[in-house]
Amino acid sequence: MKNHAKYLCGRFDGNVLSIKTDRDHMHLLVSLPSDIAPSKLVATLKTQLSKEVRSYYREGIEKQLWGDTFWSNSYFIATTGTTVTEKVKEYIESHFFAIHPQPTSQW
Repeated sequence: MKNHAKYLCGRFDGNVLSIKTDRDHMHLLVSLPSDIAPSKLVATLKTQLSKEVRSYYREGIEKQLWGDTFWSNSYFIATTGTTVTEKVKEYIESHFFAIHPQPTSQW
């Protein structure tokens, strides 16, 4: 899933600076060109990653879905400057995941 997310971000000329997954969500820090709407990237990621997971793991995830919904409708986006970007990356890579251990997963 991480590799596919990086690929999709690249299709928008974006650069993934950090990416971590938890049991039910992802944290991404992405640098995008100024003419790309972050909401468009999120919509693409949600759609394409859902399709990928369903194609490989349909039977294993069916009982864990919200009906037939893979992602919730909500998401959080924030823009940052260069200085703050390093702090966000540090948070994603250490703080949050020290509190929430990573599950072992084949995704």
